[in-house]
Amino acid sequence: MVPAAGPPGDMEGRVMAAVKASEARGDPLLVRAVELARVVAGEGASIPNADLAGILVSNLCFAHNSPSLWKLVGQAMASRLVCPLHVLALLTTRVLPQRRAQPEAYRLYLELVKCNVTSSLFMEAGPNRDKITKSVDDALQLSKICGFSGLDFRHVIIMFVLVVLTKLIDSILEDCGFPYGLSEGQENIYSIEGGRQPMDVDAKRVSSDKQNEHREQLCRKNTVMALDVLHMMVADRKIQSFLRLIFLNMYVF
Repeated sequence: MVPAAGPPGDMEGRVMAAVKASEARGDPLLVRAVELARVVAGEGASIPNADLAGILVSNLCFAHNSPSLWKLVGQAMASRLVCPLHVLALLTTRVLPQRRAQPEAYRLYLELVKCNVTSSLFMEAGPNRDKITKSVDDALQLSKICGFSGLDFRHVIIMFVLVVLTKLIDSILEDCGFPYGLSEGQENIYSIEGGRQPMDVDAKRVSSDKQNEHREQLCRKNTVMALDVLHMMVADRKIQSFLRLIFLNMYVF
């Protein structure tokens, strides 16, 4: 049973209460996803649900940044409780800027991209299509990139691919020591924040050095994984078709 939490209409309170209660019981992932579905149904909302996607992502970044919640988000995407394209768009703008400060989150983000960016790209957005389209557009600033408004869901899919590819390339170049990526001069559109951070030296220097060494190792592994994800994306025939369409219609954008 979904525990009561928060006033009527407080969907985030109910979602997080259900998540915590289900985790405390040790429910399997599928059962946890069912609990989320009950919350959404109790709110009279449709599925895939745009609000649920926003709630889960906002808590992942980084209020409740736990592996179990990341796994639940993956299950929610697989169960079509949320639109995978929508979740990935929201995560892209939150995780990539913090990829060095939060390398564990970046790793899990790359896993979600790898599992969903090609297989789930054409998932129908359902009754929330317009709301999801606007949310993805706002998150990735697609209208600003294209130079015009009124994008529909098909435009969003194509431009999402371009933005994610570009952001991954920028991240890889920067993490390999190049100061500028493909997006040089495009402030607030493709900008990558939270780059290499200076190490703090204090009384706990030994412990800090070990933590920093572990973080640097994970960051290097993440760069290799990002290259693998990038290769997987550009090798996909559908994505190749999207890139060809973008190239042939560059004057539009």
